[in-house]
Amino acid sequence: MNCDYVQSPSDKNIILAVIDYRVAPDDPFPAAVIDTLSTVEYLVQNCQNPIHVIGQSAGANLASVLALETHRKYPGRVKR
Repeated sequence: MNCDYVQSPSDKNIILAVIDYRVAPDDPFPAAVIDTLSTVEYLVQNCQNPIHVIGQSAGANLASVLALETHRKYPGRVKR
């Protein structure tokens, strides 16, 4: 798994994490969920800023799963 961080050039303190996750058919479900969830949990535990998850297509489904799963463990920390 690889996670790249890009510091925002604006005056807002924003960190963008682009998560590289395993995909089917080589790595079937729930590999992508496990990869992305572990990264988001790391961010929740190590970042003070609010965390927002977004995605496109299959990534949007992962973002919804992540928001629901992390909301149970860390209420109010992760937004969709």
